[in-house]
Amino acid sequence: MWPEQLTGSISHTTDTCAAVVALRTTWKAIGIDLLDRESAGRLPVDAEHLLAHPHDSETPPPALPAWVPPLVLLFSAKESTIKALSPDLQRFVDFPEICVRFESHTHTFLASMDGAQTSVRGWWTTVMDEMVVTGAVLP
Repeated sequence: MWPEQLTGSISHTTDTCAAVVALRTTWKAIGIDLLDRESAGRLPVDAEHLLAHPHDSETPPPALPAWVPPLVLLFSAKESTIKALSPDLQRFVDFPEICVRFESHTHTFLASMDGAQTSVRGWWTTVMDEMVVTGAVLP
């Protein structure tokens, strides 16, 4: 819960936490996700059937480091998207409802939901070769 004029998001790993806050006049909602290298390595390979949307990007962005499996980036992008969309829709949004399209040659993505007019813009990066960080904003 955020004060009416603010929006924000939090995320954490075992050793790191992050929070971001903005005025709702800037963005209607924000979502962030942190995923450390150790946790990224533990994501089950068969998790794809729990995450996948038929129109998700089929190929990972070209700048994706070798230690980051494409499924990990997809998970994190959807996690930040869920954090941005769920409060606005006043319900929990589930992973398969979200379609993520990674944009080529950039560290950005566009996420949308079936049957909804709402879409979010997102970004991703890696930090010190140890963490995947994603963020999503609802304009």
